[in-house]
Amino acid sequence: DYNRGNDKVTFTDVNATDVVLSRIHNDVIFTLPSGETITLIHQLNTDTRNSLESFEFADGEIWNQAQMRNRLMHDMKATGEVIGTENDEFYTHAAGDGSYSITDYDYHRGADRLTFSDLNETDVTLSRDGNSVVFETSGGEQITLNSQLDGDSRRSIETFEFANGTTWDQADLRSRLMDDMKAGGAVIGTEFDERYVHRAADGSYTITDYDYHRGDDVLVFADHARSQVSAKRDGANAVFTVAGGATVTILGQFNTDLRNSVESIEFDDGTIWDFNALLNGIAHDMKATGSVVGSVWSETFRHTLGDGSYSITGPQNLSGHADRLIFTDATSDQAIVTQDGNNAVISLSNGETITLIGQFAENPAWTVPTVEFADGVIFNDLRELEPVDDGAIEGGDATDVVSGSGGSDILRGLAGNDV
Repeated sequence: DYNRGNDKVTFTDVNATDVVLSRIHNDVIFTLPSGETITLIHQLNTDTRNSLESFEFADGEIWNQAQMRNRLMHDMKATGEVIGTENDEFYTHAAGDGSYSITDYDYHRGADRLTFSDLNETDVTLSRDGNSVVFETSGGEQITLNSQLDGDSRRSIETFEFANGTTWDQADLRSRLMDDMKAGGAVIGTEFDERYVHRAADGSYTITDYDYHRGDDVLVFADHARSQVSAKRDGANAVFTVAGGATVTILGQFNTDLRNSVESIEFDDGTIWDFNALLNGIAHDMKATGSVVGSVWSETFRHTLGDGSYSITGPQNLSGHADRLIFTDATSDQAIVTQDGNNAVISLSNGETITLIGQFAENPAWTVPTVEFADGVIFNDLRELEPVDDGAIEGGDATDVVSGSGGSDILRGLAGNDV
């Protein structure tokens, strides 16, 4: 029918329950109890020009094209493989249907739906196999959605319905998938924007996120404030340790291409970190160890009186990135800078010291080019700054005897085997 029509096939002495439907490519095959088969050639072509529009049975039941496809999808479950069409499909699973896969395909995307007629969302567990999503029911049956997570979404089912009325869209499905993968110790994200949620009882696990074009992924600590989470860097990974000892590790968070990065970290006290705030938070938490190690990215190291003494070092920054050190509550007249070998030692009036490793080296791979104080004084390059004369009595390059005077002195031997 070039302009489509109202073609009909009537089974005069066969009921709807007497036929079994199957498909070969876009042909639909009706198999009768007698073994006879009626094949509708090109019934499933997308232009529907070769399609019959109506199907009538002896018991008075009438199907339109959508109802015929629904029955086709149902009958294919027995073979273990359900193959959808370019049309919007309505897949239904009831307990006892067994295990099978669904391959849906919509070149222009559609409004396909999978309904669990007698199962609630709490009765299923989700996992993934490559880009396929596997539903395992409380009865042990598995429904595998082939290529559900492909980036082009052409094989994706758009809506999921459960017996209690709960409805998921694709984002809801992925959120539940991420949640269920935590039990396996490895959560693997997709090309889409993911929302990873950590709760107190979730235990330890890793997150591997991937966005070829980068995205807007977020990790939420649903019941932990920033003060209850410590952050550190392990190679290119970001490791969060929550109160209680569980760890959440984002693998490849600091890879230079940023394709494995989660873009936002949220805490339940309202604190939100972007990528730079995460770097700064890690630097802050490392102070307690006595050694702060920066990354190739731009870091802002902040010191507040009471933070203690520690050193700062780092690898060579990427082009266009530079670090800075800010003293939030110490003014420039409360600090002195001395040189210890190639290191710059900033001593504060309360006795704390911050040592910038290699700051005064001849050709340093890494430096902190900007140091700011609470009174607004900014040192743009400590290498251009004459170290403050702290009155130390110093030796030379040879073996020296360094002697103090009658008062309180600072003695510095420098090179040689000094006494």
